[in-house]
Amino acid sequence: MDGAVSGGSADGLSRLRIAFCHGVPMMALSFATDVLPMFRQVDIDHMKPMGVLLDDYDYMSNAENDHQNAQSVSDSLTGKNKPQMPPGGPYWTPEQLAKYAQWMADGYQP
Repeated sequence: MDGAVSGGSADGLSRLRIAFCHGVPMMALSFATDVLPMFRQVDIDHMKPMGVLLDDYDYMSNAENDHQNAQSVSDSLTGKNKPQMPPGGPYWTPEQLAKYAQWMADGYQP
């Protein structure tokens, strides 16, 4: 990535972020093409009985609870919540974690 242009109002309520790669604006990351493929089927199957629907966009992007589902998954992937997920690894790489965080920052796009 070549860089990013950010701006916002003095009160911090509005922000604009445009990322550039080789001088070309990048598209926002999407759940279907960027996030979902990072979850292994074994992880999806393991978490489903606990009510964590890793493969369900509506669950992962639920704004009614201030995106707490996506944040909780992030906290488990980074190790902020213990045990770190997936149990026993392999843990996500810094690049995967950054991609997930960027999807959240991009507004939880489908």
